[in-house]
Formats: sequence, C-alpha cells, structure tokens
Amino acid sequence: MHFRHAYSNKERLVCARTDRTYDRLFSLKLCNKKLKQVSKVKFLGVVIDEKLKWDDHIDYLHQKLKLSIVMIKRVKKFIPSKEYLKLYNSLFLPHVTYCISVWGGVSDYKLAKIFSIQKRCVRLLFGTELTFDHPEYYRTCARARTFTEHTAPKNFVLEHTKPLFNKNGFLNLRNLYKYSTLIETFNILKYKCPLALYELFKLSNQNNKISLLLPNVTLEIGLQSFVFSASKLWNQYTRSMFEKCIANVSGIVVPGSTKNSDLSASVSAIKSRIKNTLLSEQKSGCEITW
Repeated sequence: MHFRHAYSNKERLVCARTDRTYDRLFSLKLCNKKLKQVSKVKFLGVVIDEKLKWDDHIDYLHQKLKLSIVMIKRVKKFIPSKEYLKLYNSLFLPHVTYCISVWGGVSDYKLAKIFSIQKRCVRLLFGTELTFDHPEYYRTCARARTFTEHTAPKNFVLEHTKPLFNKNGFLNLRNLYKYSTLIETFNILKYKCPLALYELFKLSNQNNKISLLLPNVTLEIGLQSFVFSASKLWNQYTRSMFEKCIANVSGIVVPGSTKNSDLSASVSAIKSRIKNTLLSEQKSGCEITW
C-alpha cells in the first residue's frame, strides 16, 4: 500500500502481511524516488498498520478522546445542562464514529478502552452520581458537605451507564459500528457508488428478500474485512430495515410494492429504523450490565 500526504512530499510504503509472514524489506521506487517502508502510517486521520489489526489506531483514538474529555470538563461549567447533548455530539461523538466501519469490527477486548472512555463521557455529562471527573467530587469544605458525608466511607463504584445511554437515546460503541456499517452499505447498494465497493457485494433476491452473499475468505483477517462484516450485518438486520411487502388481491407479493420495502427507500427512513432497532436491542437485558 502506497500513501502520499497531500500537503507534503512524504511518501510511505506499508506492506500488508499476516503474523505468519516473515519480515521482508521491499525496495520500490516511484518517479526515481525510493519509498520508505514503515510498519504503520497515519492517512486521513486513520492509523493503518501493516497487519491491519488496528491496535495503533485504537491507541491513537484513545489519546484523542482523553483530550476531548479534558475539553468538555473545561467548558461544561459555562454551559447549561440542557446544552450538554450538543457537547457530546460535537466534541466527542465525531471522533468515535470517524471511519468506525473500517476499524470497529475488531474484537470486543480491543474496543474495551474506547467503550470505557465513552461511558466516562456519558457519566460526566449526564450522570446522576459524582465521579472523579466532577469538581464537586473533591470539595472538602464543611459548607459543601455535612459532617456525616465527611466521615462516611467513600463508595468508589462507578454509576452504571446503560440506563443513561437508553434514557438519552445513545448507541454504545458496538452499536455505533453496526449503525455506521449498515448505513454505508445501504448507500453503496442504493447509489452504486463507489463502484469499486459496489462490485464487491453480491445481491441475492431469493424469497423476496434483499440479502447479500457472504464472500469467500481464506484468512482469519478476512472475517474482519468491511465487505464480509457488512454483508453479515446486512443479512441480520434486513427484516428490521425494510417494510414488509403486502400481497396484492391475487395473493402475489411484488417486491418493492410497499413504501420503504427495498433499496428505493429514503436514507432518513432507513436511518430511523436501524437506530430504533439497535436501541431496542440495547435496552433488552439487565440494566446494570455495563
């Protein structure tokens, strides 16, 4: 993979390889200029490593989100609580969702640090209990806290964030990945753009359903590719994404006869249905899971 920065003359070469591949140094030239081989490169805000494990990008994103937390803590005291949603959507969420359909398909243990800081941000802005991020947590003046509160043992258990996510209609990290991937897949299939990605998807219109054929993969890393993950998620949520076609007078089901039942559906309708489905799944189960 060859990368070139738009605002500099730096050109880098990243050779994709697996764990079983031996380290090799390639000597490639472009316009009589030798390309420097590196193990990772930052391109358009995404850190791409040679093994496509996304560990370096997750570490980079984690540091960026911690800076966002600091910024939110500084401006939070000057903004009324009814505007906290704008802080979350402008200073934190865009960093998390940027290219999440590319790197968000990794294992949950790799995403744990990103999900942890997402919960930290939600506690800071919408939590009902004080945490170490709140300045009120460190007040020791007798006027601020009673004698009983001073002498009482401290409870270091953090507030559960699942009720906060559900109350404010926030998707957790894993559901944000599903949401972005499904929306991008729908746009690719609907507008057939970009053409290079559209040709990688194989539609199967069996049983009046808009499903995708899973691509054949030979390597384990292929299971985390965008096309494979997107096709798998698409088949899983197709029924909830589109309206069910109703049979006509003759008892024949005509695909696309019902509004928002095929790829002609509006993007806003599909976004709404996907988010409602993911929120419904997120609300199920125990409220103190996370």
